[in-house]
Parts: sequence; C-alpha cells; structure tokens
Amino acid sequence: MTDTTNPKRKSDMRWQQGRQLYAIVCPSLPTASHVAVLMVCWFHANGNGCRFAVANCQIAAATTLSLGRVKRIMYDLIDGGVIKTTKEAVGRGNASERFITGKPYQSNKRVRP
Repeated sequence: MTDTTNPKRKSDMRWQQGRQLYAIVCPSLPTASHVAVLMVCWFHANGNGCRFAVANCQIAAATTLSLGRVKRIMYDLIDGGVIKTTKEAVGRGNASERFITGKPYQSNKRVRP
C-alpha cells in the first residue's frame, strides 16, 4: 500500500494503512463479507508492503463463512485488484503469499446484454 507521509513508528504505519483501507477500499467492496475477508487478511499482514500468508481455511474460521464462500471472495478480491499474489502455495498446508494493494475494488465481471 502506498502512503503519502513517512510514519516514524510501526504502529503509526498500521494506523495509516487501516485508515486507507477504511476510506478507500472498503466503500468500494460489494458486500460486507468482502470487507470481513479483507480485514482478516489485513490483521494477518505485516510490514510496509501489507504482505500476508493466511490460508483460506483460517479466514473461514475467523469470519464464520464457509470455505467455498471464502475462496470465491478471495478470487473476487484478486480479480478486482484489491489483493495480489506474490507467491503461489506449494504443497499441502502452505498458504500463498499475497499483499493488499490499497486500490479500490473494480469489478471485472461482464454482464451479458
């Protein structure tokens, strides 16, 4: 996520990231479930790049959504440009490494006329 000022402390950086998510990204998301999944990802993120490696089953447990619903939402967030994958998961039990871009959600779904 990009920021306009250079925070001095790690906690200031986290507050700034949270404000950016709340002001820019969350209003653009289509449902409250999308917001819940994004916030769980943000809670697991660390560093200036907002990188995280959390499995879909962990997100499902934290949000009480079904695993299939969480997978659909994650694909939706990736397609919408909110989350990007840096390293795919290899093997069982390993989560993909992803980061939050900080950009608003843009739906890429095509509607048939």
